[in-house]
Amino acid sequence: MTENLITALFKQLPASQQRAVGIIQTFIDTYNSKEGTGLFSGVARYQYLEDRTKIAAVQSRTLLDFWSNLRQKLNCPIPNKGDDTGITKMWILPANEQHETINNLATRAAEIIMIARNLADQDKADRILANTPTNQEAGTSTATEEAKEKEEAKNERKPRGRKKEAATTTDPHPQFNDPLPATLL
Repeated sequence: MTENLITALFKQLPASQQRAVGIIQTFIDTYNSKEGTGLFSGVARYQYLEDRTKIAAVQSRTLLDFWSNLRQKLNCPIPNKGDDTGITKMWILPANEQHETINNLATRAAEIIMIARNLADQDKADRILANTPTNQEAGTSTATEEAKEKEEAKNERKPRGRKKEAATTTDPHPQFNDPLPATLL
């Protein structure tokens, strides 16, 4: 499969802009259900996201502050427990990297959101394609059903029990997989 334009663009971005895109993509993945959540809903959701991203970035010193400010400004609830790891791993970056990332969120919000939205859509399409019966091996219908149930449950944003995830899941945000700096260990 050939690499699309957005993926190629993302790979050319500086690390701080890749992190900014990753944070917004994580936010979109967490709250962009069928109708959205809080103010991140309806046709104006991305305009709200851009406006609140700029404000939240200017008011934040850390990525934890940024996430909290953005979530509150868009009236989004606490994320589901299954989303915790993907979100919290962003908060352990060194202070200078957090500052660079927040600066990019404040000054390039529209462009970062545009790339993140396209990557989120691409990831969702890839997950759906991977779960279609023609792409499944015989005898994996249970895995397909579990994946569909998980996707539907996320889209509905209703309280639900979590199924154990398979050990072969891939991390949609590898830019945050760097090991902890030695000073934090």
